[in-house]
Amino acid sequence: MSNPKRSRSKRLPVIPRPTLPGTSPGALAVDPTAPEPRIAVIGYGPDDFAETELEAPAEISGHRTKWPVLWINVEGLGE
Repeated sequence: MSNPKRSRSKRLPVIPRPTLPGTSPGALAVDPTAPEPRIAVIGYGPDDFAETELEAPAEISGHRTKWPVLWINVEGLGE
């Protein structure tokens, strides 16, 4: 006598592929629905602090020389 629970095959959920077959290992695939990245910089030192939102990553270099401690927060992975 066969076990009815064993004879049933369960379907696995379909997981969408982040990259196409044949893509190089480690390649990043951007989700088209992901929000655009926002870059916020918080810099502080012994006497002062500042919080700024940047338009481009190239603007970070100016903040690195100004503040002894710099926190860079990136939200969103689009683009």
